[in-house]
Amino acid sequence: MTKDNSIYLYPYQSDMVSRIEKAFMPYHSVMVQMPTGTGKTHIIGAIARSYISKGHTVFVIAHRRELVAQAQNTLQPEFGIRKGS
Repeated sequence: MTKDNSIYLYPYQSDMVSRIEKAFMPYHSVMVQMPTGTGKTHIIGAIARSYISKGHTVFVIAHRRELVAQAQNTLQPEFGIRKGS
């Protein structure tokens, strides 16, 4: 596992983070699809923290309030990303 500040990313998660960051180079948006339980929220958190640290604004949007709450509950304590950051 790779340490990513307060959390650990598995190698497949670190690989996905790299692939997503590379995909953002030529595009303004990227869609990622992964199975349930593979750590999508942690991947989003790692990418969001990276972009926020570079002065960018990041929006995490989901189609269900429960998913937004789940993301917020993960991003706040594990990544130091707050609502409104």
